[in-house]
Amino acid sequence: MNCETVQENLSLYLYGELNFHDEEQFDTHLAECDFCSEALDRERTWHAAALSKSADVPLDLLSSCRQELSRNLDSLQPPQPSRWEQFLETLDIRPSRWSTQLAAASLFLCVGFYSARLLNHQPLGSPADGYSSASDMSLLSPGQSNPVRFIRPVAGGDPDQVEIGVDEIKPHCFLFHRDDPTLQRWASVAATEADDASVRLESVELLSGKPCAAGKGALMASLRDANFSVRQRALGALEACAHDPAVQSAVVQLLQTDRNPTLRMEAIEFFVPLNGPITVRRQFAGALQGVVERESDGHVRSKCLHVLGEIKASPVTY
Repeated sequence: MNCETVQENLSLYLYGELNFHDEEQFDTHLAECDFCSEALDRERTWHAAALSKSADVPLDLLSSCRQELSRNLDSLQPPQPSRWEQFLETLDIRPSRWSTQLAAASLFLCVGFYSARLLNHQPLGSPADGYSSASDMSLLSPGQSNPVRFIRPVAGGDPDQVEIGVDEIKPHCFLFHRDDPTLQRWASVAATEADDASVRLESVELLSGKPCAAGKGALMASLRDANFSVRQRALGALEACAHDPAVQSAVVQLLQTDRNPTLRMEAIEFFVPLNGPITVRRQFAGALQGVVERESDGHVRSKCLHVLGEIKASPVTY
């Protein structure tokens, strides 16, 4: 169950209207997603505020409403026939139900035919599949005015093509090759600005192919995302840039501030690759010492002490 599904069903969850299977998946997602947990708290607060308000309704309200409705109905005059109906009456023509349906069907057929002819002359996209070409992206720019709705591989198509759904005046779909720089730019914006956590996660997945190129800044920003899965995937994607001082600084900040001990452990393992030397620079030793002094999780603290020992730094500050 993703974030979008959870947030669409918050009210049903609070009212106990979900079935057992959905409610179990709902609880599992909430346990792992801080973003959705905060949304549930806001929804619960709103429900409590709404239920706390009450108003006294007069007992004779229903009776007075019925009387008013009766008076209004009595005052209505029968509708006057339209000019078309008056014209048919002068010709003594009485259209049957069958002839009316035939005329309506003919009208819809003509409208559909000319609409199709008009759409065939539209410059953007293909009417058959609903996609616009990547070159049309120059008409739009990623951001709050054009939020990204989804990013996903093309189902049953070229594995090197990626589909982006954008909410403009109406939803559009654009196809890109994975090496297209425009795709990287859109994914970078979606990774930090999309409201849907699943879109942010897909964007981070997409940027992980070339993390040290244009997507590095977005991946470092994603280390502060409200969703645990997004932060975890961004950390894994940045392993290819482990020697970059800016990346190391962002990971150390994650180690110092993240509330999830699993992610703090992975942040330490970021500097201790399985097949290679420790990459953390000595200027971050002070930050690691601070983590040792206040870390409550024993495994995280032990791992941090190991890193300090490998870079020959004191485990405590003086």
